[in-house]
Amino acid sequence: MKKLLLIFLFSMIPFSDLYAEWTLVHKRDGGLEFYVDLERIKKIDGFVYYWTLQNMSLGNTPYRSGIIYNQGDCKLIRKKVLQMTMYEKRGAMGSPIKVPKDLFATANKFNYILPNSGSELMLNKVCNH
Repeated sequence: MKKLLLIFLFSMIPFSDLYAEWTLVHKRDGGLEFYVDLERIKKIDGFVYYWTLQNMSLGNTPYRSGIIYNQGDCKLIRKKVLQMTMYEKRGAMGSPIKVPKDLFATANKFNYILPNSGSELMLNKVCNH
């Protein structure tokens, strides 16, 4: 009975990140894919706030995907990572692990985006939406 109650309670939790409408923005050789949720873009005080999903190729990390919440600056082509959650499997599946903010390489500051990168393509898509 307790198991049924737990299953019911967890089924009521909105898994909004996982059920977002992800739009493929760019795909690279080796399985690297960049997606953005165009339906959740917020424009506030000259900045855009948006969610991205990245499926990663095989490498030296135990993670195969990540969902990232970003603050973007369309005029200066730069962004700041506000939140990051990594997953064991592609498509934000498997066990989620929220990455502590102090471990972000870009913590608490804007970083300019490299030309022709997946990040630039995603920010351009968001800014032009």
